[in-house]
Amino acid sequence: KNLQALQDLYEKQDMAGVVAKAEDVAGMPAAGAYEKSFAYSLAGNAAADLDDQAKAADYFAKAVAANGLDNDSHFNTLYNLAVIQYGNDKYAEALATIDRFLAETRSDKPEHQAFRAGVLANLDRHDEAAAIYKDLVARNPTDKRVLMNAVAALQGAEKFDQANLLLEDAYKRGMLSEARELRALYIGYMNAQRWTDAQKVIEDGVAKGALQAGPDLARDYQVLAQNAYVDDKIALAIDLYGRAAPMAADGEAYLNLAKVLEYSGKKAEAKAAAQKALD
Repeated sequence: KNLQALQDLYEKQDMAGVVAKAEDVAGMPAAGAYEKSFAYSLAGNAAADLDDQAKAADYFAKAVAANGLDNDSHFNTLYNLAVIQYGNDKYAEALATIDRFLAETRSDKPEHQAFRAGVLANLDRHDEAAAIYKDLVARNPTDKRVLMNAVAALQGAEKFDQANLLLEDAYKRGMLSEARELRALYIGYMNAQRWTDAQKVIEDGVAKGALQAGPDLARDYQVLAQNAYVDDKIALAIDLYGRAAPMAADGEAYLNLAKVLEYSGKKAEAKAAAQKALD
């Protein structure tokens, strides 16, 4: 009868009532393992709905500890506990919980493996996270979210060449369509000093409208321009500074353009660019 009353409160969305009733039920002398686990699991769901994540974690942990649920309910509660711990930045606790969940369920589902990789990444265990993400990418190469997580983990592990390979393969397959994705690839190329490849990705992104004019793109053009100048590719440096200058947040690109124009003997154009820098 008490459990039914608790269930009725939950179905009526009286979450504060659920929490109070669950505490009452779990404290009854007659309450056994099942009653306690059931009450605490509902209290955990109610607390989560009330956005009291600390209490939700406490109730889910109590539900698991009471050890009275059937397998499916036990596993769901255990996973919910791991998710709540992760959301509360309790990464070490979340890892212990998800490891227990995986050991008991023997689950190999991508979403469970990806969750564990995310926890590892937040513990700065990037090598382990990257290994899991790379396996998930191999299993489902069209999952862009997993791909970008794999790239981030590889970069965190300072395995930049491997991150670039994943991005490059995805780019060739037409998977990279958003500005942040394209930028991850061309910045990777820049860091590897693959300047021509970086420029091609930028120009393709601009042509397709994926990369929009603005200060960020201006800074990236300036990096390319500076490298072109160092390599004595003066015409290319002028072209790239010329693209950067109108969209830059300040006059630095125009000033650099003026310097390169002056260096190449184009005094009048250099003066005009210098004036735009001042403006």
